Amino acid sequence: MKEEAQKKLELTKRLFNALQVVLYETNNLLDWEEYYNEATKEEENNEEKEKDGKEEEA
Repeated sequence: MKEEAQKKLELTKRLFNALQVVLYETNNLLDWEEYYNEATKEEENNEEKEKDGKEEEA
Protein backbone atom coordinates (compact mmCIF):
# COMPACT_ATOMS: atom_id res chain seq x y z
CA MET A 1 0.00 0.00 0.00
CA LYS A 2 2.79 2.39 0.94
CA GLU A 3 4.72 1.62 -2.28
CA GLU A 4 1.62 2.31 -4.37
CA ALA A 5 1.10 5.65 -2.64
CA GLN A 6 4.79 6.49 -3.19
CA LYS A 7 4.48 5.68 -6.92
CA LYS A 8 1.39 7.88 -7.21
CA LEU A 9 3.20 10.68 -5.40
CA GLU A 10 6.18 10.43 -7.76
CA LEU A 11 3.87 10.39 -10.78
CA THR A 12 2.02 13.43 -9.46
CA LYS A 13 5.31 15.29 -8.94
CA ARG A 14 6.42 14.50 -12.51
CA LEU A 15 3.07 15.59 -13.93
CA PHE A 16 3.12 18.87 -12.01
CA ASN A 17 6.69 19.46 -13.12
CA ALA A 18 5.71 18.84 -16.75
CA LEU A 19 2.71 21.12 -16.34
CA GLN A 20 4.94 23.90 -15.00
CA VAL A 21 7.21 23.54 -18.03
CA VAL A 22 4.26 23.69 -20.42
CA LEU A 23 2.80 26.76 -18.70
CA TYR A 24 6.22 28.48 -18.68
CA GLU A 25 6.76 27.79 -22.38
CA THR A 26 3.21 28.91 -23.20
CA ASN A 27 3.81 32.16 -21.36
CA ASN A 28 7.06 32.65 -23.31
CA LEU A 29 5.23 32.04 -26.58
CA LEU A 30 2.55 34.57 -25.66
CA ASP A 31 5.26 37.12 -24.82
CA TRP A 32 6.95 36.46 -28.17
CA GLU A 33 3.63 36.72 -30.00
CA GLU A 34 2.96 40.10 -28.40
CA TYR A 35 6.50 41.28 -29.23
CA TYR A 36 6.19 40.05 -32.82
CA ASN A 37 2.80 41.72 -33.30
CA GLU A 38 4.13 45.03 -31.95
CA ALA A 39 7.22 44.82 -34.18
CA THR A 40 5.06 44.04 -37.22
CA LYS A 41 2.75 46.98 -36.51
CA GLU A 42 5.74 49.30 -36.10
CA GLU A 43 7.23 48.06 -39.38
CA GLU A 44 3.92 48.59 -41.20
CA ASN A 45 3.67 52.12 -39.78
CA ASN A 46 7.21 52.89 -40.96
CA GLU A 47 6.39 51.60 -44.45
CA GLU A 48 3.26 53.78 -44.59
CA LYS A 49 5.27 56.83 -43.52
CA GLU A 50 7.82 56.14 -46.26
CA LYS A 51 5.05 55.81 -48.87
CA ASP A 52 3.43 59.04 -47.68
CA GLY A 53 6.79 60.82 -47.85
CA LYS A 54 7.39 59.66 -51.42
CA GLU A 55 3.89 60.70 -52.51
CA GLU A 56 4.40 64.19 -51.08
CA GLU A 57 7.68 64.58 -53.00
CA ALA A 58 6.02 63.68 -56.32
